[in-house]
Amino acid sequence: MRRNSNVTGFVASAVVLSFVAGCATRTPAPKISTPPIGPVPSPTVTVQVEPTTPLPPVSVGPRQPGRPEAAPVTPPPTTAPPPVPAAPVTPPSGRFIVLNFDSADIETVIHAASEIVGFNYVLSPDVRGKVTVQTSGRIPQEDVFGVLLGILEVHGFTAVKSGNLYKIVRVEGARERAVPTIVGDVPLEGRAGDEIITQIVPVRYASVNDLGVLLRPFVSSRGTLVANRETNVLIITDAASNVRRVLDIIKLVDVQVSLDELQIIPV
Repeated sequence: MRRNSNVTGFVASAVVLSFVAGCATRTPAPKISTPPIGPVPSPTVTVQVEPTTPLPPVSVGPRQPGRPEAAPVTPPPTTAPPPVPAAPVTPPSGRFIVLNFDSADIETVIHAASEIVGFNYVLSPDVRGKVTVQTSGRIPQEDVFGVLLGILEVHGFTAVKSGNLYKIVRVEGARERAVPTIVGDVPLEGRAGDEIITQIVPVRYASVNDLGVLLRPFVSSRGTLVANRETNVLIITDAASNVRRVLDIIKLVDVQVSLDELQIIPV
């Protein structure tokens, strides 16, 4: 029994010695030195931009027959008809005039008005007479020509535009001269009331003959009214103020009548 315990102790001692010997003879593993890890520099990238090569011009071949290209249609410009010669254009100057003539020659009055307004004139040989003019207060310089036309109309004369001057003639002979002619029922803007004009008015709905009979009493004794049935127009020659009144009547009479307003009255 004692012998077995000795054997057991011997074996344990041998195991311990073997373990120690093994630890003493083991070669230590070499140490691997690693360099410190620092920031890794990013690689430098160089971008080279190639110059853009222009595209070659595209050559257009001959147009295929049978498919013509429609040219753009440009509408004709709408231009207003040229203005009819009227009184000399005198811009507002801020000047005021006093007219005072006592039994003065009409030629003297015409000459004074031409100096104030600035127009050229020619007198007919039969333009004679005495004129008395008295204005109550001052009148604008640009209104002097209208006053002159009123003076001429009272004495049986008028001024007819001819080129760059005015012809002072009798009213009776003015109709045969080149008086201003206006086509249509346009308003007479900027035209003196005593100026002799010719207005050609197309009639749309009414009978031109019936309308002529209706309007003749409104034309002055020195004016004329012609009803042309073939062209259905009225030709009126008179002072501008009277022509304006006749135009107002035409606008009221020459209207379209609807069928609802027509009634059949048995007879």
